[in-house]
Amino acid sequence: MTYENGGQFDRALKKAIRESGGDLGDGYRQALRDRFLCRVFSDPDERFILKGGSGLLARIPNGRATRDIDFTTASRESSEAALAALVALASKDMSDFLTFKLDKWVESLDENGYSRLLKLRFQTFLGHEEKDPILIDLSLDCSITQPAERISPANRVCVEELESCDYLVYPLPDQLADKLCAIMEMQPSGWPSSRMKDLVDVVYYATNVTLFFEDLVRSIECECSKRGMSVPERFEAPAAWAGSFAAFAKKSGISKKYVSFEAASSLASAFFNPALRGFFGHDASWDPELLRWRQEGPTETKER
Repeated sequence: MTYENGGQFDRALKKAIRESGGDLGDGYRQALRDRFLCRVFSDPDERFILKGGSGLLARIPNGRATRDIDFTTASRESSEAALAALVALASKDMSDFLTFKLDKWVESLDENGYSRLLKLRFQTFLGHEEKDPILIDLSLDCSITQPAERISPANRVCVEELESCDYLVYPLPDQLADKLCAIMEMQPSGWPSSRMKDLVDVVYYATNVTLFFEDLVRSIECECSKRGMSVPERFEAPAAWAGSFAAFAKKSGISKKYVSFEAASSLASAFFNPALRGFFGHDASWDPELLRWRQEGPTETKER
C-alpha cells in the first residue's frame, strides 16, 4: 500500500512496533533513525559508513542504546563536500512523509585529535509535526583495513510496503580495534580513557559475533599505527572504572554475568590478548558461544 498522509504512516509504524514486542517510545525513535539511514544508504556511491553504537544495534538488536549516529566517510573528504552530500541524501523523498532538515553543524576534531569531525543536528518532521532530532558525528579521516559490510539491520521494524535499504557498516575487526585503542590509550591531558561504553560494546560483540583472528590482528596493528601507539602486550581497562562500571553496565543492558568490571575485563582479555600476542594461526576464529578462539588447522604460535 501507499500511505496517503503522515498520520496513516504514523499509525502503521506504531502498529508494527507493538507487533514486534518492543518498547513503543524506543522503537519509534529507532524507526525514525532507520528512515534517515535508509536515505543515506540509498547512495549508489557508498560515501558514508555506519559505525559506533548505531552499528552495534544494526548487528545486535539488544545492544547498548545510543543517542547519536556515528558515520565515517568512505574516503577522506572536505567538510563542505561531505556535508553537501549528506544533506542531499537526507532530503530524498521515500514516500513516508518524513523530512530531515539540517539545523546545526560544527566542525572540530575527535576527542584525541586524530580525525576531523562534523557534529550535525537534523530536525525531523512527520508531516508538519516535529519529532526527535537526528544527532550525528561524522568522521572525515577514518581508514579501514577491509571493505565495509552491507547488512540488513537486525533492529529494523518492518513496515508494510515501505522502501528500505541495507546499511553499509564499518568492518567488525576495525570497529573492535578502535574500541581496544580507545579503552587503553591515554588522553592528551594525561588522564586514562573515560570510555566505559567501549568495554560494554566489547562484551556485546564477544558474546554475539564471530570473526577471524588474522583480521583482528591486522586491524589492531593498523589502528595502533594510526594513533602512534605500540601494540599493547595485554588488554587492560583503566582501574579507575572499577567503582562505577557496574552501574553504567546495568543501564546499558548487558548480561548480569558481565556487569562487574572484573567480569567484563576478563572477557575482553580473553578476546583481545591472543591477538595481541599472536597465539593462533591465520585460520583461528572467535566462538561467541564458547567465548574463546578456536584453531581450525595446525597452530602457528607467533608470540610477539
